[in-house]
Amino acid sequence: MRIHFNEIFAPIVRMKIIRIALIIAVQLKLQLFQLDVKSTFLNEELEEEAFVEQSQGFMVEGHEDKV
Repeated sequence: MRIHFNEIFAPIVRMKIIRIALIIAVQLKLQLFQLDVKSTFLNEELEEEAFVEQSQGFMVEGHEDKV
């Protein structure tokens, strides 16, 4: 069974929200921590097969089989 995904969701934060969070943290004397979750999905074990292909215009000659 193949599932084709035509939509991409990339959650992003607006700069205004980051500034508000920093202002609140400073006023309440809270500690802030940063977490990068980009690589989280790279370490997850998948139960199904995933098919990925390179975008047109981004292929490197000699490495067409790599994504």
